[in-house]
Amino acid sequence: MSKVRRAVRGFRFKCGAICRRLFSIYNLVTFVIIGLVLYVVTIQEFETNQVDSTSKLDYFQAASFTKHAVLTTLKQKTVNKRQVTKEQQILSQIQADVLTYAEKDKSNEVVEDNNEELPINPQRPLPVIKIRYHGKYPKVKLSSRTVKFITPKKITNRDVLRALAHPRLFPTSQKPSYNNGQGRIATSMNDWIQANSLRDKHKFLVYSAFWDDRFEQNNNVRILAILVTKNPPSVFCRLQMADGTTIDAKVVRKVMNEHWKLRYSSCFLSCEVPKTTNPPLKVLVSLNRNFTFSAMLPVHQNKENIASPRGDLAVCVKPLHYSYDRATWLMEFIEFHRVLGVEHFFFYNHTVGPSVDTLLRYYTKQNVVTVLPWSLPILSQKEIRTEAIFSSLNDCVFRTMYLFHYVILLDFDEYIVPREHEGYLDMLNQLEEDNKHIRGQPGSFVFKNVFFYLYWENDTTVYGVEPEKPPQWVPYLITQYKTRRLSSAMKIGSRSKYIVVPERIVEVGNHVVWRHTSGSRAISVPDTVALLHHYRICEFGGFNCLKKESLVDRTATKFGPELLKRVMRQCRLIYPDLEGHCPLSPPLGSPW
Repeated sequence: MSKVRRAVRGFRFKCGAICRRLFSIYNLVTFVIIGLVLYVVTIQEFETNQVDSTSKLDYFQAASFTKHAVLTTLKQKTVNKRQVTKEQQILSQIQADVLTYAEKDKSNEVVEDNNEELPINPQRPLPVIKIRYHGKYPKVKLSSRTVKFITPKKITNRDVLRALAHPRLFPTSQKPSYNNGQGRIATSMNDWIQANSLRDKHKFLVYSAFWDDRFEQNNNVRILAILVTKNPPSVFCRLQMADGTTIDAKVVRKVMNEHWKLRYSSCFLSCEVPKTTNPPLKVLVSLNRNFTFSAMLPVHQNKENIASPRGDLAVCVKPLHYSYDRATWLMEFIEFHRVLGVEHFFFYNHTVGPSVDTLLRYYTKQNVVTVLPWSLPILSQKEIRTEAIFSSLNDCVFRTMYLFHYVILLDFDEYIVPREHEGYLDMLNQLEEDNKHIRGQPGSFVFKNVFFYLYWENDTTVYGVEPEKPPQWVPYLITQYKTRRLSSAMKIGSRSKYIVVPERIVEVGNHVVWRHTSGSRAISVPDTVALLHHYRICEFGGFNCLKKESLVDRTATKFGPELLKRVMRQCRLIYPDLEGHCPLSPPLGSPW
């Protein structure tokens, strides 16, 4: 075979393979969808000039249209003079007719006594007001379009698609910001804000800043931030002091662990200053040396904070998400820990349901709960780990530093249950006493996890009846009805949770403390002292978890009578329309 024929045959083989792949069923469907989208965008060039002839002038109040309103365009371009003159004549005629008929109505008031009909205004089509506008960031660069607005008009599918093609029609709320003459400075108080330009490819978000003077080398302003994981940009920091001066500080970036190598990751930004520097009032963060686009945060100084709650024990929980609405279980979580000595709770609100919203508002007024907004503009589990859980946990540790002696970090389905003590303080004091001979101060106390699967049968030993059944309507308290657990507890670091002394912590994770201060260490709590009760469905889906070896553990039921009294009292106060009952618990959902 000659080289030419061989080359031709090879070319035909390659082209055939490409055509077979190109014209597969999936590609054809994709081409059709793209074609429909392009058709919707470009069809606006060929809109008809039909007027809604069914509209009656009687249906509307008289309106005044000025020459300026007709000539207004987004680009301030000149409109055809003939068209303007014609529209002005139509508008003037309509206004004159409206005034004429109004005068006739006044003069014909006597006609009503003679049971004669009032003069009916003639049907006239409304004027078509043409406004010329441009999309803010058009995906397809087309010429400016003339859009007709006829009032009233039914909203159709075509209108919705047209509005989606031009987001300018649906303006969105923006974060508080002000212009410094060169760019934008975003400001916020306890919520996520973007510190770079909205047009940048990757987002740079900051949440809070704390003054940290625990180390001998230098002082720091620690900022909780979110940066792109791969090749993060340089960050610049400017401190604003109480006397009006500013200090440009060196920034040290530390990415938090367990980020799963997703697009974004939580991180610490430490603005380092000499040890003799006084605490600043605010900090300015940017990706530009000239701070063109930046974010300004207040610097929290907990040692001088007299407004925040104080005490011995506090609880921190990761952001509430997926419209969390299990109000009875949340109330059980709060009241159970209050029985054990917890004084305050810190929650982060991503999304909650109506029942939980009512509950949190009540506890906030009682100064028992602090709810912080968590408007994270990043897709959870796809772009960042679980609503930036590590930012919330570390923010809570720094927020409670010097204000609470111990801080417990948990989820809503987890309870640290003492087996020998009646409260947390007695247990922690005993643990510190038992570990005095070990070198270093206790910085954290880590508890082993054990699963109480919710698919196991209910135990009615405590209350004697099934939950949420008439006539008693006992609330479904999972710590009292779920007493069967796995026989063996998991190892430290696997699903474990912990209690920390905030001043001795540098960075925490989901199940372990990653970094302590110098001279502090983690203490592993024995099974005989306390266990972490974890109430959930099978962690890998299905029902195979129920086949594992299990036993009945009623340690938590010793708090059952007091817990029921507290929950029922709060339900009567928070939900008076339920006649003394608690909200019913939603179903567990599919195990798959």
